[in-house]
Amino acid sequence: MEAKLLKRHIEHNNQIRCVYCEENLLLGEPIYVDIAHTMTHQRCGHYLKLKDKGTLTSVALK
Repeated sequence: MEAKLLKRHIEHNNQIRCVYCEENLLLGEPIYVDIAHTMTHQRCGHYLKLKDKGTLTSVALK
C-alpha cells in the first residue's frame, strides 16, 4: 500500500488534487473535507457528510 501512495504522489508532483475536477488544491482555496477524508474544492461540491471546511491551510493546521 505504501508503494502505491508513494507512486501516486510522485505522479502528481506531490500536489493534492480535487477528486472531481482533478485540479491541484492551492493553499488559499476554500475546500471541503468529507467523512472519508476526501478533499474537494467548495466550487466542485460534496456528496458525503462533511467533516470540515475552510481553506487548505486552515484545515491542515487543525
